[in-house]
Amino acid sequence: MKIIFLEDIPSVARKYDVKDVRDGYARNFLLPRHLAEAASPAALKTVEGRKARASRESAEDAAHHEKLAERLKTRVFVISMKMTESGTTFGAVGAEKIEDALKKEGISIDKKWIVLDAPIKSAGDYEATIEFPSGLKGILKFKVEAEGI
Repeated sequence: MKIIFLEDIPSVARKYDVKDVRDGYARNFLLPRHLAEAASPAALKTVEGRKARASRESAEDAAHHEKLAERLKTRVFVISMKMTESGTTFGAVGAEKIEDALKKEGISIDKKWIVLDAPIKSAGDYEATIEFPSGLKGILKFKVEAEGI
């Protein structure tokens, strides 16, 4: 059965690919879950328009992500945490805390994009990698310090 994929399916197809798959796979898995649709002549025409729009949007997103990565490279963000006298934090600084610090500065980044080697549990200067969905990687510099300083 010839179908049009509506979502990425790992090791099978990418979004808007047109492929032949077994009838049972299409009827029992792909179509009921709205992961694909039958490749009728009308659907094939509309998928071309969708593909063009998606490629324009991905190019716009990539340009936006590139500007954002340049903006992040030049700044150092501060995350204030409650700490013991020895300088260890109560809790850990993870992607969610970093996302909150960026939101306070007016920068919107999904916490799924933030990659840390390990949770941070002490004061100091750190770097995190930002992996944008467009494939671009950026560096985010931040400082963890005690609250009230």
